[in-house]
Amino acid sequence: MKLSIYRLPVVVLALAFSIVRVQAQTTGINLGFTQPKIAILMLPEVKAELKLTKQQDKTLQASLKSQQGGLESMPMSGFGVQGIMGALDSELPSILTPEQLTRLNELWIQHEGAVVLETEEIAKALKLAEDQRGKIENLVEQFRDTQMEMMQGGIRSQGDMKKLKTLQAESEKKILAVLTEAQLKMFGEMQGRLFKFKG
Repeated sequence: MKLSIYRLPVVVLALAFSIVRVQAQTTGINLGFTQPKIAILMLPEVKAELKLTKQQDKTLQASLKSQQGGLESMPMSGFGVQGIMGALDSELPSILTPEQLTRLNELWIQHEGAVVLETEEIAKALKLAEDQRGKIENLVEQFRDTQMEMMQGGIRSQGDMKKLKTLQAESEKKILAVLTEAQLKMFGEMQGRLFKFKG
């Protein structure tokens, strides 16, 4: 099955780009895949928090639209979507002000949670040792695999949802436990002022 977005407006295209985010918001959980920052920037409440101007939003929409051709032949996969979205992240410094970019980084970390520790950007910032990186990678993979197994039968009740949220909370705790006290403190500071996401 392929993702068909022919003649779709940019707003719908943006939603297609963020398949993983849509899935996570539907279930109320993180699916274990770190989303690109531009996916978080597409959230209306984040645009409002950053005070995105009409011109900035127009430039952002144009950047998204430029990737439409690549999506038309892409398999229905969060991995492929993330690849294109990740590439678009490199354009953000030319769209946002330094202050907006800093706040977006904070919101991205808050939204994605402990799984961002698996990214090169955060691993370098926290100066994670190779053994720490290995442990985090394994824990994220275990979380992802277990969660996918639990979701294969579908989410049919509040009980199923509770189990998934419990799994996420336990996994986040294990991942954060890999950090030293100093790294944990720095990771908290990197999240900035607490923000309430909708959905």
